[in-house]
Amino acid sequence: MGRVPRSYLRRRFAAPRKAPAIDRAQFAGSEVTRLKFAVSRSSRSNLLIILILGALSTVSPFSIDMYLPAFPQIAQDLGTTPAQISLSVSG
Repeated sequence: MGRVPRSYLRRRFAAPRKAPAIDRAQFAGSEVTRLKFAVSRSSRSNLLIILILGALSTVSPFSIDMYLPAFPQIAQDLGTTPAQISLSVSG
């Protein structure tokens, strides 16, 4: 195995550079500053996911309530028993 050049090692293991300082007075009162103190983007996406999952969990009981009374008709149409149709819910 060959030697690793020092320039590579300096670049690879150098201390991270600091970001340039931002003059906060330049953004005072701007929309950027106001949004910074509002709900963060990750919290908004988490809230959206929670709302979607909550909406989906409320739909399933309604769909089962519509499906169960139709068992006899579905069994008749498919030429089977209601017991075998009930497997479509649980199995």
